[in-house]
Amino acid sequence: RYGEAYVRDKYRFNKWGRMKIAQGLRMKGIDNETISEAMKAIDETEYQNILRDLIKTKRRGVKGKNEYEINGKLARYATGRGFEYAAIRQCLGSDIEEYEMD
Repeated sequence: RYGEAYVRDKYRFNKWGRMKIAQGLRMKGIDNETISEAMKAIDETEYQNILRDLIKTKRRGVKGKNEYEINGKLARYATGRGFEYAAIRQCLGSDIEEYEMD
């Protein structure tokens, strides 16, 4: 029960990704089986929305010479927050299309 509450709080309130949450639970001495069970509490659509909002907010303050450099900085930021690289690339790809339409 503690693991599930920890997972929900960290991704909703602290906006952490799966990797950082799992690392936090490992540091508290929770075994891997309990961690994997607790990680099932993450709602995938809410998780993607949190990542998208984080990137969109950070994009306003990031400066770079071109889109490639900006996306690199955004990817490093999201990786530091514990999000998986595949989810970051997917989110950055959809954001690029969104900005090209504006």
